[in-house]
Amino acid sequence: MNRYLPIILLLIAIATVWLVRAEHSPPAVDVLADQSIAVAEVNRQYTLVVPHKLVQHPPLVFAFHGTGDTTQSMASYSQLNTLASQHGFVLVYPATAGPYWDTRPVSSDAENLDLIYFDRLLENLISQRSVDAHRVYAIGMSNGATFAQLLAACRSQQIAAVVAHSGTQPPIDPSPERTSPTMVIVGDIDPIYDSVVRTATENDLPYISVPGLAHEWSVHHNVDVWRFLSQFTTPAK
Repeated sequence: MNRYLPIILLLIAIATVWLVRAEHSPPAVDVLADQSIAVAEVNRQYTLVVPHKLVQHPPLVFAFHGTGDTTQSMASYSQLNTLASQHGFVLVYPATAGPYWDTRPVSSDAENLDLIYFDRLLENLISQRSVDAHRVYAIGMSNGATFAQLLAACRSQQIAAVVAHSGTQPPIDPSPERTSPTMVIVGDIDPIYDSVVRTATENDLPYISVPGLAHEWSVHHNVDVWRFLSQFTTPAK
């Protein structure tokens, strides 16, 4: 018998335990729940996630939940807190005032309080958290993905890039001259799959089709989310 075999087996066991603990250890972030900001005399809620290791003037990522979700449930199913910890960006989960985000086409921004909420929250986080105003990104799930695409059209000067997960594109008329770069992720057994892929193809948007995924988040593609977003910055003013 190889006299080194017991040592080798012990090292393998130690490495396996370390990997399992690393995979399941909580992300190194501070989670500031129940934050609020006043919009049209209503306190709008959000959850802020700040990694322990931040780069100087870190990027800022907005994560918009779907209908019926909460900021807490989105953090749980998306595991975006871990992504923030790994890459050192500030993450914010805004909450809807009602059951869903307002994605209706508008004739003026004043008609959409969710757009005003985004504006106020962005301004606050830039001033209070010293984030990089040229590296602000939006991610959304389902109805939140539709709202993120509304921001890509209506706030292209503020939003550097968008990832829309399992959400259709909002009707926008007239079409803007510039939109933020957008990538789409959708499961191939999601009921909205055909609509999402058709729109992405018509608009020449990059998209990821996830085999066997229904109307749910694909954690395995979080790395693709950050790889796409981090390529872009907003134009200098």
